[in-house]
Amino acid sequence: MKPIHLLLTIFTGTTLERVLAFIFVKRIEINVPRWSTLSMSISVPTTHNNVIIDLRSDTVTLPTAAMRQRMSSCPVGDDVFGEDPTINELETRVAKMFGKESSLFFPSGTMSNLAAVMSWCGTRGSEMILGDSSHIHLFEQAGTAQLAGVGSRVIPNKRDGTMYIDAVEAAIRGENIHFPVTELIAIENTHNYCGGRVLPKGYTEELYWMAHKNGVPVHLDGARIWNAAAAMQQPVANLVQYVDSVSACLSKGLGAPAGSLLIGPTSLIKKAKRARKALGGGMRQAGILAAAGLQALDDFERGMLNNDHVRAVAIAEKLAMLPGLTVDVDVVDTNIVLVHLDNSNTCEPSAFAGMLRERGVLVLPFGSSTLRLVTHRDITDRDVELTVSIFRDVAARVWAISPHYVLDGAVESASSTLDLIHQKSVIFLDTTVEESVDHTKQLSSGDPQPQQIVIEKEFSENSDSS
Repeated sequence: MKPIHLLLTIFTGTTLERVLAFIFVKRIEINVPRWSTLSMSISVPTTHNNVIIDLRSDTVTLPTAAMRQRMSSCPVGDDVFGEDPTINELETRVAKMFGKESSLFFPSGTMSNLAAVMSWCGTRGSEMILGDSSHIHLFEQAGTAQLAGVGSRVIPNKRDGTMYIDAVEAAIRGENIHFPVTELIAIENTHNYCGGRVLPKGYTEELYWMAHKNGVPVHLDGARIWNAAAAMQQPVANLVQYVDSVSACLSKGLGAPAGSLLIGPTSLIKKAKRARKALGGGMRQAGILAAAGLQALDDFERGMLNNDHVRAVAIAEKLAMLPGLTVDVDVVDTNIVLVHLDNSNTCEPSAFAGMLRERGVLVLPFGSSTLRLVTHRDITDRDVELTVSIFRDVAARVWAISPHYVLDGAVESASSTLDLIHQKSVIFLDTTVEESVDHTKQLSSGDPQPQQIVIEKEFSENSDSS
């Protein structure tokens, strides 16, 4: 029944009709969540069509008007025959940007990475070395083993996304008949699981020379290499000078609807083109996707990613002030923010994310005690403010803290609940050495027994961690 019909019934209907209409109105009021009184606004459960703020990933961006216009007017041809002029323009431009000989367009970054492995590792049963937190290892269906017949030898990633170079070198295996031969080393920049970290300056070069001394090429999963370049204020070519191949995604921070490119020597790209065909990635008039990618590159060159990084830091700084949450602001290098729940036994990340969703904010459960937030070109400064406000209200509900205790970014220790969580110690494990780095964040003083939380490498079943 529409609201106008209800009003007419209440004022002009029979007695029975008035009573029924009044009961209907009260029923609507009763269905409003009680905990919405913690804030000035009423919580309205959202659906896919009216989500307010989507911070699950930078893959959720919608094509801009400029992209749509360019897609509708671009010249196209059959790319399998090499005759799509827009694809050819994109591949030539990207190869030049990266300082490499050639590039090849793929439907996805997963396929691009897999084709790179298939092209570098010419022997089934060979082996690649990569980090235990790498996207290729964790989130790409073990396709290198399933489809390429290449095994993975994992080395623990440190918190900054790197691996100990001496540990990588020690893992390289040669011609011993008992072992698989190491034919590739893979790294990641920025590093997704480690929170969008940019690999430290000089690390890639040191790894590259060690690898080449041992006759092993280096592949870079650079899905967010654009973010690394923006953060470092360096041309992309400078960041990939000391790798042999790169996979770069157009549909994350750059905001194109689809597409990645594999960039490297022409000899590799020729092999990768055959691999792409075998994997079902050969497309026909794919220029309509390449056109969006060309527009995305124009936007990148105008500095659009800097806004995402500024907003990520703003979110991190404000959430770090809220009770019950831990955010290491100092490691927010780019557009990813990891938020650790201090009492995950009280409220699991999936449950916390569900309460945020009810209020119009989507985030990604990212382990047993962590949420991931990713800023992107569709997020505004107003979205940042609303996100922090909604986090505050949900945290207040979870830990039974009145939201008025959080004033102007300061936390007042005004309840026994706050006293229990005012000091937090987070331990991250670097399993290559017998030590751990203790990071303590203190919200107030006086607790001699800091709580310890181990950040585990576990993910909920419904997580899409791209």
